[in-house]
Amino acid sequence: MKKLILLFAIAIIALSAVSCGEKTESGSESTSAEPFKFSANNVDIKFGEPSADMLSALGKEQKFFEAPTCAFEGGARDKKYSYGSFEITTYQDKKLVDRVLSAEIKDDSLSTPEGITIGSTFEQVKTAYGTDFKQSTGFYTFTKGKTSLKITIDNDTVTAINYLYDVL
Repeated sequence: MKKLILLFAIAIIALSAVSCGEKTESGSESTSAEPFKFSANNVDIKFGEPSADMLSALGKEQKFFEAPTCAFEGGARDKKYSYGSFEITTYQDKKLVDRVLSAEIKDDSLSTPEGITIGSTFEQVKTAYGTDFKQSTGFYTFTKGKTSLKITIDNDTVTAINYLYDVL
């Protein structure tokens, strides 16, 4: 009988812990952190969101590339839109809606909202984003919510800036 009571008490505690997620003002559970943000040509790029309105607001791309995706089934396609100083890549969800997967800053004419550009120093990156990153041979990956910001450093200088949405 004592074992049964103990198991019942553990089950109640476990269920209480699951139902105590952090709530937003709307009452829905929030994620652990707001995602990274990126803006280009006065358009906010929202990772994981449908891309049609954002792409329309950005205007005609300079280059476009489309290919069948190797990540999803059902005829989905990846699309890359190049705008000179940045690129946007989209993926298609299960309903074949194009969503923003990634963004890459290509030159020093654009910066992250925190002020990092191609050419910034590693010290400036650490000041802007802190030291909570994963490092892999010149790549520094910072994660917020379902987005990652991968900054490539070569000789203490930023050489590439990539945002990526975690689809899975």
